[in-house]
Amino acid sequence: MTTANQVSSLLDLIINLLDTATTYQNQENVRNEVAESLKTIGAHQPNVLLTACHQFLLQNPKLPALKRAFVLQSISICVDDNEVISKLDEQLVMLVINLATQEMNMTKDSDTEWADSAMEVLVTLAKNHRFVSYVVDAILQKFPPGQTTSPHRYIVLTMATIAQHNRKLFK
Repeated sequence: MTTANQVSSLLDLIINLLDTATTYQNQENVRNEVAESLKTIGAHQPNVLLTACHQFLLQNPKLPALKRAFVLQSISICVDDNEVISKLDEQLVMLVINLATQEMNMTKDSDTEWADSAMEVLVTLAKNHRFVSYVVDAILQKFPPGQTTSPHRYIVLTMATIAQHNRKLFK
């Protein structure tokens, strides 16, 4: 089997795992097993995991908030590993940052787990010097000059949390 076929098969496997977790959302044991599997795959093939999660969310725009939160939590767990973060493709991370900010902006006040999960992806990536400027730039785009309405409250909370973790950047 060629490397391209292996990646394609792994991508399909991850998407099927995500589908299983979101289909059986109320069965905690299934969700936990899938989460552990995704964590293991993410430790060894983080770029494939991020690609699959990104694809899954884009291909399922009507996925309910808690199910979207599960996918975002899987991303966050993957990128929270220092060994993994050094393996990440920069362009892919920029797509994930864009995805997380979009997901956050789509949340309603009652979707706290979804918004928290999107925020956690951004904050976790911003803890790394390699990605902090990309995250901050993505968030600052939600503060356009002359805007008369406040940005989404989670955009403000995310910026505040990133500032706490990166004090030198905000001096």
